[in-house]
Amino acid sequence: MATAGCMKMVSCREGVFHVAEQYLNPPGVCQPGRPRWPAAVCGLLDALLPPRCVLCGDPADTADGDGALCRPCLAGLPGNPGACPRCGLPESGEGCRDCRIIPPPWRHVQAPIRYDFPIDRLVRRLKFGRDLAAGRALAAAMAWAGPPPVRGSAVLVPVPLHGFRRWRRGYNQAAEIALHLSKATGWPVDAGSLKRVRHTRAQSGLHARQRKTNLDGAFAWRAGRPIPDTVVLVDDVMTTGATLDACTRVARRAGARTVVLWVAARALGGATPGTTVNPDVIQPNQSASNAQRS
Repeated sequence: MATAGCMKMVSCREGVFHVAEQYLNPPGVCQPGRPRWPAAVCGLLDALLPPRCVLCGDPADTADGDGALCRPCLAGLPGNPGACPRCGLPESGEGCRDCRIIPPPWRHVQAPIRYDFPIDRLVRRLKFGRDLAAGRALAAAMAWAGPPPVRGSAVLVPVPLHGFRRWRRGYNQAAEIALHLSKATGWPVDAGSLKRVRHTRAQSGLHARQRKTNLDGAFAWRAGRPIPDTVVLVDDVMTTGATLDACTRVARRAGARTVVLWVAARALGGATPGTTVNPDVIQPNQSASNAQRS
């Protein structure tokens, strides 16, 4: 039986070599900071193949993250400032009317990046191109903007894939992102408690009502598994929120007191942005201001 571990993967894209990690059979709860490769081996790889930005190929910034993005590319990502802390959509001063009328089941959404170029390219490379370095870049951008505000200890819970879809893809992209976020935050990852028990149609291409119906009974919390007080659901993109809504309700029924969302990107659709400062770039450490509003 295979044990939990990590595989280093070297890929070449547009003449630039990238080193990425793929986590093999992650245990139910992964503790951050646990070495997966000897430091000497990692140092040798970094010396032979210095980290390069997965977007432009320039030397990557290794001071604040995993060396997946350079500072100019990181600072130029499409930001989502002025977003409602409950749904992640732009608001204009008085709060989000929809969230006041029908509050979502989660307490907070940390979605500091819009699903726009070049984030959309990174998401597609991770999900459909087997480009694990893109997942490391998404996690680096999320961590640079700051974690969601939580009280006390928290556990990162990636949105699960059905076993068949995970087998076809080879990994769960949300779990890959969560494992890198664990390094940045110190929060453990629980990739085994929330499970997808029913295979469903892909959400892409479905309308909002179809997305919600498509996920009826699709998720469950494993019987006998402990439930943390605060669950931080991790996913790549939040579109209508139907998947995250279903996962949140399962976690709440299992006993979680608080559920917050942490997503790599928020699809804004036809929303009209409110008046904000620097609306086109990501703002580092947005969680502090969001915490005051939530």
